[in-house]
Amino acid sequence: IEVTKLVSPGQVCQDSETEVTYTYKVSNPGDVDLENVTVNDNQLGDLTSDFEAANGGSSTLAFGDMVTFTKGANISVTTVNTVEVKGDALGLEPADTDSASATVTALSCVIQVTKVCVDATAPGEPITFSGAVTNAGDVTLTDVTVTDDSGTPGDASDDVVVLGPIDLDSGDSANYSGAYTAAQSGSSTDTVTATGDALGLTPADTDTAQATCVTPAVLPSVLPPAPSALPPTGSLGALAQDSSSLILLALIGITLVGGSAWIIWSNRRWEDRHGSRS
Repeated sequence: IEVTKLVSPGQVCQDSETEVTYTYKVSNPGDVDLENVTVNDNQLGDLTSDFEAANGGSSTLAFGDMVTFTKGANISVTTVNTVEVKGDALGLEPADTDSASATVTALSCVIQVTKVCVDATAPGEPITFSGAVTNAGDVTLTDVTVTDDSGTPGDASDDVVVLGPIDLDSGDSANYSGAYTAAQSGSSTDTVTATGDALGLTPADTDTAQATCVTPAVLPSVLPPAPSALPPTGSLGALAQDSSSLILLALIGITLVGGSAWIIWSNRRWEDRHGSRS
């Protein structure tokens, strides 16, 4: 008895739960029929029923015949599994045994993206942004794109592809840039999403980055009118009125003092010339 085992695909992304297909071929190259054929896989378990279903419901493999069947599995880590087949003949249990192995290798499929932004210079002006996308994994990423949500995460209608699609080899990076106009003044946060395909997965990995910037507020186009002049009121008005009264009283006082002084001076001159009136 002989068995071969193949697996496709032979490489998967780590932690991806990628479905793979194992193909088993069990043959009898001998001269006699093999009875009670069993098929056991150390990872997938007892596959005898799968063999029998492909063999017309029989556990006997006629000499010269070959039976082919497949089995699926989801793989996330590097996996080596071995299948063993046995068959009885001419009183021997088993008469012969064979085994075969297949390996699925799990590789790192990782995309990373960064983002920074610059505030809008005036109301209605755009916020600009830029960043880089990097293949941080072990395999080439294909159809890499970076999409910006224009600051509206709930509305895909204004999403803009700012990079791609491109291919990125392991370790390579690519820069991107773009701009959007915020719907209103104040802080605005927008998000870019980077995706890339690998090893049959679409996408193999996704990453996001956010940045928050500010759009200035709109200033009033017409300044409010200056307040009209009002007559003094309250304590300030009273103070102004009191000041005016003091000035008037001061002037009256000066006039009275000046007049009295002139009268006294005139009397003294008359007395000096004509003697005392008494």
